[in-house]
Amino acid sequence: MFPYKAEVTEPPFSADGKTTMIDYVPLPKASKIFRSIIKNRAKDGTPYYVDAMIAPIMGENGKPKKYLGVRYDITEAEIERQNARGVLGAIDASYAYIEFDLTGHMLRANKNFLDLMGYQIDEIRGKHHRLFVDPVQSASPAYQQFWRDLNAGNPQSAVFKRITKAGQEVPRPARKCGSRRSIRR
Repeated sequence: MFPYKAEVTEPPFSADGKTTMIDYVPLPKASKIFRSIIKNRAKDGTPYYVDAMIAPIMGENGKPKKYLGVRYDITEAEIERQNARGVLGAIDASYAYIEFDLTGHMLRANKNFLDLMGYQIDEIRGKHHRLFVDPVQSASPAYQQFWRDLNAGNPQSAVFKRITKAGQEVPRPARKCGSRRSIRR
């Protein structure tokens, strides 16, 4: 999976006199352990990322006498994470998005959704999805089945009529996807 590289060094240089990663990160105090994702640059200037941990090896006097540094290359995973963040940012900027818990209560919504529906996040967080639905529709067996299907993990695609805060009808093509953690729309 990830190649591990471990070093035990005398602060601040290794036995051969070369600088170690310990020179670039704060050393742990006393018996504390430092752990962080660190961005480095290769000799050719390309960035790479390591998940690094530095632990002091304590001497008899109670002070660190050596440090154990363990790091592994997470460059591929970090680049994938950054790319996914970019994609999610583009989706957030382009689509109206809302997320519900499994019972249909709102967890979060993006600005596009809030603007479209005329709400502030504090007005809808924790409220049920039926806030956006005609009362007759929300009382129907079809609406109850809709939530059962989402909870079972069956996605729903259709044009759904929604009611804004001002009482206006908004036909929205939407894809509703259920998961065990939450339901995204």
